[in-house]
Amino acid sequence: MAMARYKSINTSLLKQFAIIFSGLTFILLSVVIFWYLLKSQQEFDFLKHQEQHVLSIHEKAIMQEYEEMLSDLLTLASLPIHNTAPKSEKALKAYKKMLSDTYLTVTKGRGRYDQIRYISHQGQELVRVNFNDGLPNIVPEDELQNKAHRYYVSDICNLQSGQIYVSRMDLNIENNQLEIPYKPMIRAGMNIFDDAGNPQGILVLNYLGNRIFEALEYAAHIVDSPAKMMLLDQDGYWLKGLKPNQAWGFMFADKQQVSFAYQEPELWQSIQKQSLGQINTPEGLYTFRTILPLKPDTFPDSWRYDFDNHPFATQKDLNDYSWILVSFIPKDSFSPQTDALLREALPFLAASLIILAIFAYLLATYRQDKLYFQNKTHFMAYHDELTGLYNRHTLYQKSTRNKILNGLNNIPYAVFFLDLDGFKPVNDQYGHNIGDEVLKIIAKRIQNSVRTSDIVVRLGGDEFAIITPNIKRPLDARHLADKLNEQISAPIQVAPHTLHLSGSIGIALSAQHGENLEHLIAMADAAMYQAKQNKEDKICLAER
Repeated sequence: MAMARYKSINTSLLKQFAIIFSGLTFILLSVVIFWYLLKSQQEFDFLKHQEQHVLSIHEKAIMQEYEEMLSDLLTLASLPIHNTAPKSEKALKAYKKMLSDTYLTVTKGRGRYDQIRYISHQGQELVRVNFNDGLPNIVPEDELQNKAHRYYVSDICNLQSGQIYVSRMDLNIENNQLEIPYKPMIRAGMNIFDDAGNPQGILVLNYLGNRIFEALEYAAHIVDSPAKMMLLDQDGYWLKGLKPNQAWGFMFADKQQVSFAYQEPELWQSIQKQSLGQINTPEGLYTFRTILPLKPDTFPDSWRYDFDNHPFATQKDLNDYSWILVSFIPKDSFSPQTDALLREALPFLAASLIILAIFAYLLATYRQDKLYFQNKTHFMAYHDELTGLYNRHTLYQKSTRNKILNGLNNIPYAVFFLDLDGFKPVNDQYGHNIGDEVLKIIAKRIQNSVRTSDIVVRLGGDEFAIITPNIKRPLDARHLADKLNEQISAPIQVAPHTLHLSGSIGIALSAQHGENLEHLIAMADAAMYQAKQNKEDKICLAER
């Protein structure tokens, strides 16, 4: 009897254990699965953000090399030895000697130029210094070549004074044949004029394109990323591919289809629609960023203005010359840390302490996520989702309006009311996606035209308000309005379209029209409508 009762107790205990163990196992597995999905998504989100930062580092590395090449070109072209042509054979010999010695010094010091040449307008090399794999030398006169047949010679000969020529990056050709091993090259040049404005010759720097790739490799060493890096040109050809035989397809008649654009047409079409972004595919994550080497307004602020007075030119058959940095992260690299943690945790999943630890971790994660979404919701309440500017609610909500007014306390300020002219046809003809891209570009241009202390608000549609402290005189306000209209009127590139817009601007000044912000906005709005009626002047100051 006792034995039967003992067996019954044990059976019940086992049954209860089985129920509890099954329940705990179910909870444990549920928690682990939920944790894995959540952690993987978080790691992937961090990876996406990190990769955008990584591409920014790579872009800076490329642009640093590029800026140094352009600076060297401007410095060499400005040397007095280029300004006066020799009048005699003896003087010509001494002139070539000075040029050769100068170019040799630069070649030795910089190490980034395969050749530095001075070429006549007939295409004959007058002076040439070769890098010669780190042992620079002046090329003897009897080995100088005529380069009249090379595209860049005629292109540079047609440049005006101060113009900078930058060729596409391609492979070097010597004696009408591709140089082996392949030598990537960018040819930068200027047309040289004497003090009287007479053309003298052309200065050409053969920049070693491998320096760009070395800059990318160096940048890759300072960041921790699983990405594989590619560099494309504006036509979608690889300049640097994932495989050695992918690059330079456009240089060979039998490789015209060896390009990223041909092999990944859908991806390429998506990349062409915006200057930077990310595309998640079944194979992995692509992150891309476009570099515009012929547009100084896209250069870093620290040296952009060095080239504002130097128009850029390139080959006639190139449209919107650009380089596109593309990184690729395979799908199996999306969450390496999460996968590793899961493998390490497998032996301990049966312990209740692990269950509690995982639960505590998930709770902490939940609270962190909640705070993140609260901050995001608060941001979205006062910012325009499309452009990131302040929204109308910011001006008319009491707390945020008071914050703005506190910043303007006892300070004269101006209110600009800006409305785009010609925007509705863009939406009607090209669709709202193109319209949205145009608004984002316009918003960026407005922000770049004003100071960091100025407040830019998208009121809705194609209307913007700008509040600028420390502007008292109408002349100062007019100057800023002219600057805004100049930026807005510049061609807008939204592939494959080139669009043209203008703006009507109304201005109200606190020094003349009172300090009530809502009143000033209303007056600037009314002045804007007057500007719209004026066909000649699209800027109007509010009446007293």
